[in-house]
Amino acid sequence: MALHHYEPMSEVIRIRWNARAIQALKPREKRFIAWDISRTGRGVRVAPTGRKSFILEYRFEGRPRMMTVGPYGKGPGKLTLAAANTAYAEAEGMLENGEDPGSALVDKRREEREAETVRELVDQYIERYAKAKKKSWREDLRLLEKDVIPAWGKKKVATIQRKQVIHLLDRIVDRGSPIAANRTF
Repeated sequence: MALHHYEPMSEVIRIRWNARAIQALKPREKRFIAWDISRTGRGVRVAPTGRKSFILEYRFEGRPRMMTVGPYGKGPGKLTLAAANTAYAEAEGMLENGEDPGSALVDKRREEREAETVRELVDQYIERYAKAKKKSWREDLRLLEKDVIPAWGKKKVATIQRKQVIHLLDRIVDRGSPIAANRTF
């Protein structure tokens, strides 16, 4: 059942889902949704550009809802059919528990957008801890502004990985400053 107020479409396409069938979907002049004939509410939206996204249509508190589960494909940030089926199962489990998976996804994305950057964390550290407890807070600020801020200032804290930290510290050691690397750490 397609909700026309979500997606203006001229036709409804139903396919038996498998990787080959989804891969074979070709873009058209207008975007369309190919629905899975074996599972209600699961679909693949195909844009005129060829971009494909898994979608879920469901009802929550009596209202029709539609959410994008994720982009189709292989690689970072993309979903294969198997990964999409896992995401669908999670969303359907949330519905069974009385939770709206679309709202949860929106909240998660908002948190990711509003998450602290490294620059914000450095500023908090200097203001709340270093200035209050260390006479050498200016040296801390200098070290952080010399190496950390240029490398990661705009990145979200949660995205920094251990290997990136090691790489940054190795660069500091390689320029002949092992003590500075230790203090930066």
